[in-house]
Amino acid sequence: VKIDVEGWEVEVLRGFGAAFDALGRAAVVVEVSPGLLEENGSSVDELYGILESRGWRPRESRKRQAQWDAVFLPPKASK
Repeated sequence: VKIDVEGWEVEVLRGFGAAFDALGRAAVVVEVSPGLLEENGSSVDELYGILESRGWRPRESRKRQAQWDAVFLPPKASK
C-alpha cells in the first residue's frame, strides 16, 4: 500500500481504522515530507506514532531529508 498525499498522510492513516487489520502481510509505504506534514498541522512523529501504535515497524530508521519513502512492515512480518 503506497500513501502519497502531499502532507495529508496522517489524516489518511487516522481514517484507516479497522482497515489496518485487513491489510494482512502487506507493507505500507508512506511518502514522508516533514515540511508538508507541518504545513498541514501534523508531524513525522505523529505519522510514525500512528503506525507504530498498531504494531507496524519501519524497515529503516528515520531520515533527515526533505522527503523519503518510509516502508512499514506489518506486525507479523516484523517479528
